Amino acid sequence: MKHPTNITLLLLGLFLLSQLIGLLILSQYLVASQELPMGLVMPDVSGEGTVLFILISIFIGTIALLALIRFNLQILIRLWMFISITTLLTISLSAFIATIFAFILSMIFAIFKVIRFNVYLHNFSELFMYGALAVLFSPILSIEAAIGLLIIISVYDMFAVWKSRHMVYMAKGLMKAKYFPGISVPYNKTDASGKTDKTTARVSDKSDTTSANVSAKIERPMGAILGGGDIAFPLIFSGVVFQGLLATHSLLESLLLVSIISVFATLGLAVLFAISKEKKFYPAMPFVTVGCLVGYLIIILI
Repeated sequence: MKHPTNITLLLLGLFLLSQLIGLLILSQYLVASQELPMGLVMPDVSGEGTVLFILISIFIGTIALLALIRFNLQILIRLWMFISITTLLTISLSAFIATIFAFILSMIFAIFKVIRFNVYLHNFSELFMYGALAVLFSPILSIEAAIGLLIIISVYDMFAVWKSRHMVYMAKGLMKAKYFPGISVPYNKTDASGKTDKTTARVSDKSDTTSANVSAKIERPMGAILGGGDIAFPLIFSGVVFQGLLATHSLLESLLLVSIISVFATLGLAVLFAISKEKKFYPAMPFVTVGCLVGYLIIILI
């Protein structure tokens, strides 16, 4: 196991909590027919077109971020992250509070994530942030398209880990900018001599695959990291299933049923953590995707 048991359990717990909170956020928009804040609108695509839209967005975003890192434009990187965090958190928090307060709170969280890093505020806000992506994309995806998206992202994850490894370069650049999207649990690693290594950054799942022991050059140790993409994509899939369940079940029944997917996605991640070894890198999405599909099959059988 790559991380200590308590760290692993904490990561799994935070992952599961992020999935459940994201579903609650989505339910507020679906059941109450709440509009997006700040004049935002849903992407004007549907079904398989949504998958293409997401994939093209990932490609363009990756190229743009690599270019910013290549020219060491850290101010632009931080500005990009600040705007993205503020926008997503405003969407998520607006499900529970007035938009103006959601916007102010989101800016405060963004400051403590990008400008003055605080691990507690960072992780707390991460639990809410990805619900916004479910709000944006789950309603415009069919179940077939959502399954296809999971499979494509899983293949891409394996390619990025075992072949191109271009994410390593991106991880270095983001860490240099003192921000990494995802849950972060810093901890000290004690070596065989009993000395504590406070500089080694341990990463799990997709983020783990991208950092590749670059922490020696980083001022702030990241500890164990769970990548944002590994949180967002299973949540988007659960959101699609959740929307379908609402057509034939009550809100509570739908939430209870769709949480089966969240539980099995967590179990898939647990399998990865159980077989992973130190200084080796593994793609998380294939494990999470299998968990999602098993959970969905159980819902169908129920």
